Amino acid sequence: MKFDYLSPDYIDYVLMHPFVREYMTFLPSLFILTIARLFPIIALAPFLGAKLLPHPVKAGLGIALFAVAFPYVLAQATVPLQFNMMLVFLFIKEAFLGLVIGFIASVPFVVAETGGIFIDHQRGAASFQVNDPIIQNMGSPIGLFLNVFTVYLFFSFNGPILFIDTVMESFQLLPVDQFFNSKLIAQGSPFWDQILLLYNTIIISSVRLAMPALLIVLMTDTFLGIANRLAPQVQMVFLGMPLKALFGVGILWLGWFAIIRYIGAFSMSWLDEITRLIYKLV
Repeated sequence: MKFDYLSPDYIDYVLMHPFVREYMTFLPSLFILTIARLFPIIALAPFLGAKLLPHPVKAGLGIALFAVAFPYVLAQATVPLQFNMMLVFLFIKEAFLGLVIGFIASVPFVVAETGGIFIDHQRGAASFQVNDPIIQNMGSPIGLFLNVFTVYLFFSFNGPILFIDTVMESFQLLPVDQFFNSKLIAQGSPFWDQILLLYNTIIISSVRLAMPALLIVLMTDTFLGIANRLAPQVQMVFLGMPLKALFGVGILWLGWFAIIRYIGAFSMSWLDEITRLIYKLV
């Protein structure tokens, strides 16, 4: 059934729900379990603020998302939730699921920042550490730049809206009042195999992103090594440091549009990957 928010029909639908009428703790329990899934996502997803937004703002965002998710949660409810040990275990399950979704959602941004760290390391700028305001951690200059730009790019194609749609779909696939399938903890579960493959995906994608700059720096090192053999009296180490720094940034500038296309395509495809991983939890 579809209703407009705060319309009389919708309010009657909520108030006439059998669990709402018979159990006073049902609605507070739904709120607790829904927030348990949403708050870890907000805390980990860079485009939702992560560690950048103040805690009151993140709490307000979580409550706003609860208002959006409430129809999905109520429609899927099949158990009269009460304040008991079952609610505690369901809370742990929801917090775990929120952590998983939040971690998976942060992968494109981790890829962008790791690629920038690779570039800075090879061009000799790894010691220039700067504070990343999004994750409140130290990172390299290019890594921070690519991370912030990925957030901007994600917003440019309505990525947060598409991600929130995916989160709402997760409430339909995995209701808050139901536990995971017992096959999830079995040996060889496809979900855990996919989680382990995430690290492989992060490293491979980061290297692909940084590969042009890594190759030009390698060619510079090779050229300087040959020149050092021909002219040992010249201090090639000191000559190579500014050259590698310049060429690393230069190739980044020359291939900027290719980098934009790669990050954008990877971010959009990763939204589908989040949905596939959620299906493996069902």
